[in-house]
Amino acid sequence: MSLYNGMLSVLLSPFVGAISAGLLFLLLVGHFISGELFPTVPGDVTSTTHDLRDFILHSGTVGGWRNIAKLIVWSFLAGFAERLVPDTLTRIVDSVQSQANRPPQPVAQVPPGQ
Repeated sequence: MSLYNGMLSVLLSPFVGAISAGLLFLLLVGHFISGELFPTVPGDVTSTTHDLRDFILHSGTVGGWRNIAKLIVWSFLAGFAERLVPDTLTRIVDSVQSQANRPPQPVAQVPPGQ
């Protein structure tokens, strides 16, 4: 029984990995995650037809082979580490919700009399 249930997991894991890598790419395009270790991906990809094929063909990394290598490494990690993308999404949602529940803060406070 254990061998049978394990086989289903083995067969589905490439699909879960591909979906995780795709979600990571969308997080990079949306600039939800960024930094020196992440590739630079243009977030202003526009298409008048809103076609997925046009989006895929016109989006990609900026800055040459270094960013392509970073994208390949992060895509592999997203596909290999099962919890990387779901944990990242959870942290982003928690951050947005904590900011939404916080009362508005003044941008700058000017002392009276100045």
